[in-house]
Amino acid sequence: MAWVLRVLGSTVVVDWHNLAFTIMEQTLRKEHPFIAPAKLYERAFSSAGDAHLCVTSAMQALLPTCLPAYLPTAYRLLPTAYH
Repeated sequence: MAWVLRVLGSTVVVDWHNLAFTIMEQTLRKEHPFIAPAKLYERAFSSAGDAHLCVTSAMQALLPTCLPAYLPTAYRLLPTAYH
């Protein structure tokens, strides 16, 4: 989808809140057949964005360790109503 948007002249910004495979690992065993494809999917398409945002500094620190195609992110502060 990101490639279609680029052809149309759009910029793709990924707003990272979590990684699907880490959420699945909390409820499924790490050997579950869904974990590996989810991890591969996120690794493969993490570089599809033109820019990346994170809502927490923890996520900003985690992304480079999980996604080799990771691009630098900007830290996005949430409005005070969400703190």
